[in-house]
Amino acid sequence: MSIPYSISLRTNSTDPNSLTKQRGFLDLSPVGSASVNESPPPLKIWINDPIQRQRIERLFPLIDALQVYPAVVGENLLKVLLSDLHDRNDRLNIQALKEQTPPLLAKLIGCRTKQQFCRELSERKAFNHPLTFGRAVELAQSAGHDVSQCLIEGMQKYKYFPYITYWDEKRHPKAKWKKRDYIQLLNNGEAPSPAADTAAVICDVCAEIERWSLCYSSNIQRYRRAECHG
Repeated sequence: MSIPYSISLRTNSTDPNSLTKQRGFLDLSPVGSASVNESPPPLKIWINDPIQRQRIERLFPLIDALQVYPAVVGENLLKVLLSDLHDRNDRLNIQALKEQTPPLLAKLIGCRTKQQFCRELSERKAFNHPLTFGRAVELAQSAGHDVSQCLIEGMQKYKYFPYITYWDEKRHPKAKWKKRDYIQLLNNGEAPSPAADTAAVICDVCAEIERWSLCYSSNIQRYRRAECHG
């Protein structure tokens, strides 16, 4: 009888309808039974690799939110992304990204509309291991969410965001952030600051050159680095 019961509870590891088969460790128990304050069970019991423990910790709150509104899913996706970029799961200082002025010591690279930036994040394939955001996008999509729309709704209060590059020096897709570089986020029709506007023109041209593979990334870095201090 234990097998039918485990399938009904969706904890069975072999049945195709089981969430445990789909998501592994992340669905071994329902919310609240083996977790407190959106924290997974003690991961050191099962996982020795600290990078894998970090990745599971990032995904755990998102898994809890997949059945909620898109704005909540979007907020959790953004937190996963920021944890990836900071390479830690705490002290993210998300509030600084929602202020009217850029974060302390920030270099303002340019600007993006929130719609454009969120579509870019949802479509890029550069968030591979050890980053977690790519897997988070897959989980949200498997739950039936439009990831771009979730990100837009979750980003409504953001004014700034880390400036992400999507290629490494050898032209391999790899999302990276140079720790002081930020972009200004705009709503449709909103005018950018003069500094962001100037830098945005340069960065948009560089992005299009990269997208169409018209030259190597290294050849346009000196133009991309026409940074404006925020």
